[in-house]
Amino acid sequence: MDIGSGVLVSIRELVEKIADIVRPDLALHFDMNLDREFEEVRVADLRATFEMIGWRTRVSLKEGLLATVNWFKEMVNHGTLERF
Repeated sequence: MDIGSGVLVSIRELVEKIADIVRPDLALHFDMNLDREFEEVRVADLRATFEMIGWRTRVSLKEGLLATVNWFKEMVNHGTLERF
């Protein structure tokens, strides 16, 4: 079962979005080897997921990442998690 937004997001885009939330001043460097001929590209099938469990996306990727980062920061501040 695929859970997602139905929009393809690359690992690079995901890393850039997280870095923008956590450390917007951080300069990111990526390996330029972009050709991954055996990598399967998959996008969540929202219709199938809804039909199986009734689940729909309710927040954007950016909103979800921001909420996740804020949750981790709160856990660190309360001593629940080691500093990351």
